[in-house]
Amino acid sequence: MPFSGIGAKGIGYAEETTWGLSSGIIDGSNNPDHWLDARGGMETVGMTVDQTIAQDLSQFGTINTDVSKGFRSVEGNIDFDVRYGGGWLMFLGHLLGQGKTDAGSDPYTHTFTLGADPSSAQTAKGIAICADRDGTEGGTKSWVYSGIRPTSMNFTFNQNGLTTCSATVIGKAQESMISSPTPTYSTLAYIKSPSDKASPTSFCAYGGADYVCKSGSLNIAVPWELRRDVQAQNGLVPSLSGQLEITGSVEVETPNSIDSGGVEGNAFSQNYQDQTLSALILSMNGADASHNLAITLNKILITADPTPHASGPELQTTSLSFKAFGQVGADEGSLVLTNTEATSWS
Repeated sequence: MPFSGIGAKGIGYAEETTWGLSSGIIDGSNNPDHWLDARGGMETVGMTVDQTIAQDLSQFGTINTDVSKGFRSVEGNIDFDVRYGGGWLMFLGHLLGQGKTDAGSDPYTHTFTLGADPSSAQTAKGIAICADRDGTEGGTKSWVYSGIRPTSMNFTFNQNGLTTCSATVIGKAQESMISSPTPTYSTLAYIKSPSDKASPTSFCAYGGADYVCKSGSLNIAVPWELRRDVQAQNGLVPSLSGQLEITGSVEVETPNSIDSGGVEGNAFSQNYQDQTLSALILSMNGADASHNLAITLNKILITADPTPHASGPELQTTSLSFKAFGQVGADEGSLVLTNTEATSWS
C-alpha cells in the first residue's frame, strides 16, 4: 500500500565504537541515542552498488551471467534545522575528526577547535544512522546505514528564520532494516532569528567592529575518502585526501565609505585590495545566557571584490565572501555551543 510522508520520524543516529560496525549500536535491540526532527526532503542517503559487465560477443545482447556485483558504498545529504542541543555536534566531531571540550556547570560550553589535527581515537569511530521514511499507512521498518562520515557541513543563517545545516556524508553500507524505533527529539530551542534575548549581541563582527547583517553562511569541509581494497566489497575506514577548508559569506548593510579614517567603512575594500586578513565572529543568541552559538575565525581573507553598487533606491548591501586561514602556532578558530546539556553528545 502506498504511503505519505506524514508520520515519517526522521533520522536517528548514534556513535559507533568501531567504524562501520552498527550492530549493537543501532539494531533491533538498540535504539538511536539522538534524533533529528523530521522535515520534508531532509535526507537523500542511499546505497550505490557498482556493476561489472563482461563483454560477450557470442550473441546480440548481454546475458545475466555477464553481470557481477561491484563495490558498495553509501552517500547523500542530511539537512536539518539546528537546535541548541540534541547531539548534532556528533556530526561536526566526525567531520573534524576530533572530540570536543565540555566545560562549565549549567550552562555548559562545548568547544571545537577548528583546524586542530584529527585524533586517531576519533577517526577510528563512525556514525550509524536510522532513517524512518515510511510515514502514515506505510510499513514499520527503518533503513540502517553504517560507517557514516560527514565530508562537509554547511550552516545557513537568515533573518526571520531557523538556522539550518546541510551535511554531505559518505558511508560503508546499508544494513538490514529494523523495526522503527520510537524517536526521542531534543526539547532545546531552535537556533533562530530574531533572537528572544532582550539585548542580543551583533551577529557579525569583523575586525572588531559590529555590522548589521542580513544573512550569512559557513561551510566546513574535510575531504574524507573511503579507502578501497581490491578484494573488499565495502570501503575501509575513511582517510584524509586533502586539507580542511572553511569558507562562507555574509551580507551586511554597506557602511559609510569614510568613517574613522576608513577603518570601518572602507575596511572591506581596503583589506581585499591589500589581501589583509582579519578576524570574523558570528554569534547566535538564544533567550538567555544558557543558549548561544559562537563561531570565531581568527583570520579570514575576503576572496571577492566587496565593492557595493547602487542598483536602485533601496538600501545598499555588501556581500563578503571569505576563506578562513590558520596561523603559525594557532588554528583557524573555534565553534562554541552553550546549552544546558552536560555532554550534548556522548
